[in-house]
Amino acid sequence: MATDVRLWLRGEIDLIAELLVGLQKALLVLAEKNVEVVLPGFTHLQVAQPVSFGHHMLAYVEMFARDHERMLDVRKRVNRLPLGAAALAGTSYPLDREFVAQQLGMEGVCQNSLDAVSDRDFAIEFAAAASLVMVHVSRMSEELILWMSQNFGFIRIADRFTTGSSIMPQKKNPDVPELARGKTGRVVGHLMGLITLMKGQPLAYNKDNREDKEPLFDTVDTLKDTLRIFAEMAEGITVVPEAMERAALRGYATATDPADYLVKKGLPFRDAHETVAHAVKAAVSHNCDLSELPLAVLQQFNPAIEKDVYDVMSLRGSLNARNTLGGTAPAQVRAQIARHQARRGEFRVENLLNAEGAEGPQKSQEGIAKSFFVFLFCVFCASSAPSVFKDSAPASSGPQATRNAPRSRTSIRDCGNWYARSSNRSTPHISDSAQSKKSAMAWRPRMGAPCCGTSIFTSSCRAMRTHSRITLLDTM
Repeated sequence: MATDVRLWLRGEIDLIAELLVGLQKALLVLAEKNVEVVLPGFTHLQVAQPVSFGHHMLAYVEMFARDHERMLDVRKRVNRLPLGAAALAGTSYPLDREFVAQQLGMEGVCQNSLDAVSDRDFAIEFAAAASLVMVHVSRMSEELILWMSQNFGFIRIADRFTTGSSIMPQKKNPDVPELARGKTGRVVGHLMGLITLMKGQPLAYNKDNREDKEPLFDTVDTLKDTLRIFAEMAEGITVVPEAMERAALRGYATATDPADYLVKKGLPFRDAHETVAHAVKAAVSHNCDLSELPLAVLQQFNPAIEKDVYDVMSLRGSLNARNTLGGTAPAQVRAQIARHQARRGEFRVENLLNAEGAEGPQKSQEGIAKSFFVFLFCVFCASSAPSVFKDSAPASSGPQATRNAPRSRTSIRDCGNWYARSSNRSTPHISDSAQSKKSAMAWRPRMGAPCCGTSIFTSSCRAMRTHSRITLLDTM
């Protein structure tokens, strides 16, 4: 079961990585369309300085890019093989666990049998990474909810992502951001549950560990659904530039720029700060913007102020002044968009997979399905050992005889021949002769065996083959 979960989670991480890339692409398109749009930047939810709306969207691109990196890092530790650890002490069968790991596209094996059967760090680590993704989604949701309200009116969200009210016909509620914000608590709660589940467990396996499935599965489902709908919603966001500029002008967002202007003229910043504070008070008393104060009034606060101060006090002037790496100047925003677009090679899922040779895990979906068949063949060989490699079985009758009846040698032979054809390996023909049995016995340990019985069910394998999509992404 531990191997099942790891294989399944590996495939789900690949899908989540793809969805994170899709969300970044949608935000990049939105940012590129609105590089020149001025948005009031906030600190303490008060107007601080003007920023490009595109710059603001790129902040979330950076967050989701880090989430993408974290998912790839988590995948490395998920993609390790516990099979062969048996109950807790290892197995007496001469297995080649590294060969099985290679066939399943895994990056290595769990090196300690006690840790292999009881480890749930990979689930906790994934839940932690998923929680961070949802925290970033929640932060963006909060801003979208505020911006869509009449008090802001910065954006409009497409109708298909909103609902009306059963009483108030004028309402247009941002349901998707609100639901995503609420789902964040659900995912973070699953993380806390997994941590609490493991905190008091002695080595090795305990039945408590069965409780890891529900939070893990729900975290995966919630995260995938949220990322998918969020990317679609981002494509339907309409920006209202006029409302953003009006809000930026109301909050004296360019007050820092005349202070910087005075510093460049030799005034210490503490004095420049005080001078501009007096100017802001004058603007408030006259109910106007700083840039609307006459030059004579500004010179009363400091005679070094000249007519060119109006260039730096405009919203556009403030944006263009911050033309440093990572700044909000439109030129810098465009450069950052180009940088993100150039990262498309880093998003390819095949780069997530360990590269252990040309025949390693860089496979198509058919290759992964083949690996599962190989694994099932290993399980089948190991579980059939008492009947296949014995000359005869004691005669018996009744239900017990049915349970103990030898497995079909034809099935095993077919599996062996299929494996030889599919992997281009030389496989001894399994026959009834003693020599062939001896050869087959020498070959069979290379295939590995299950850790404790055949826990891989057909349905779970079918689901894992479906979900473990190792596809090349046409990203960004």
